[in-house]
Amino acid sequence: MDEFLSIPLLASALKNRLNLTETDARDKAEMMMDIFGFEDRIEDNHLSRATRKLFYVLQKEKIVTSERDCFELPHGIGFTWIMYFWRLNKSNIIFLAMKKKIRSPRKVCMNIYLLLDDGVWRSRAVKKEF
Repeated sequence: MDEFLSIPLLASALKNRLNLTETDARDKAEMMMDIFGFEDRIEDNHLSRATRKLFYVLQKEKIVTSERDCFELPHGIGFTWIMYFWRLNKSNIIFLAMKKKIRSPRKVCMNIYLLLDDGVWRSRAVKKEF
């Protein structure tokens, strides 16, 4: 099944991964959805320099990936045409959107103990007999 991306989902992923404000994340998400439209792959040569710079940052964060296709020109010219593309990494975007801010493993472990009910501690307590 093909994943569906929305502006709020993409904004949430950008906010969580790039530590952006709500407004900045939404602006970037709207710009990306305007560029991609209903496609998950676009040609690189349609991008402005500023947008391409953003996409390189997003590529490092695994939000988009780059691809290329090579085409042999006909009539024996012996020339290969290379086209570059950007693709939305939908599964990772969904994962990042669902993920809360990343915490250190130590803080996560300590928070688990804080979430336990007092009854759990009493049930495991060693009973002393005098």
